[in-house]
Amino acid sequence: MTVPEPLILLSGFAPTSPENRESLELRMKRFLEREPSTEPLDAPEFGKINGSESKADYLLARRKFVAELKTLNSNPFDRVEQRLRRRFAQPGSPILFGSMDIGKLLEGLSDQDELLKSIHGLIGRKVRSNLKKSSEQIAAIRSRFSIPEAAGLTILLNENEEMIDAATVGYSIINKFQEHPENYASIQYVWASIESVFIQLPDGRSGFPQVLVCKSREPAANEVDFLLRMITAWAQFNGSEIVPIKHDGRWDALQPIYRGAPPTMSPF
Repeated sequence: MTVPEPLILLSGFAPTSPENRESLELRMKRFLEREPSTEPLDAPEFGKINGSESKADYLLARRKFVAELKTLNSNPFDRVEQRLRRRFAQPGSPILFGSMDIGKLLEGLSDQDELLKSIHGLIGRKVRSNLKKSSEQIAAIRSRFSIPEAAGLTILLNENEEMIDAATVGYSIINKFQEHPENYASIQYVWASIESVFIQLPDGRSGFPQVLVCKSREPAANEVDFLLRMITAWAQFNGSEIVPIKHDGRWDALQPIYRGAPPTMSPF
């Protein structure tokens, strides 16, 4: 079965201060719970309904969305370095010394594309596992609350893991939606909010990328409108303004800008 490529909407906002002492996850929870129509599913009134069973985190927009919040907190550095060590241990591999970024390591290798795909898979492993679990949790709430028409939304947060940048997150989401749609049947939308790295905004400033992936190429207009307004409000909640980013299907719109040096490998 051929699955259409999802619709991707990109935006970003410039942080108003270099450091925010409150974590991204706590800020997102405060942001979501300030809206009167939001229902936190860990509230006492839902205790009897949910019990100890699997559940999502929120009902949004008067139960038009079931939302699950996931934080990406698994550093793939060691797994990627081990994969590169196996490759450079092969006979005929180039002899290199010191540390360098991944792109430089792979330049000129005959199997560069295969290695890049393998590395993307290792880096995106946590994204995939979070999406699969989220789909199960959303499905459980839809059934338990008898709201089968509610749209499933996964909100992915990355505050610290530099190797899991916005392009990797977006690529992983699309790849899994197309390869194994049955594992993510209850998710219609994924919003990834990334603060581990910056990107360059169209006006030249550095900003935090916001990636909205719609599983359908023609999503419900009212649902997308709600989500775009929510992302705009999120930027305002952080003291900034949202900036839409035209990408024409190209990932280089999300080229990461690191706070310091980019992650480097020593696979020798």
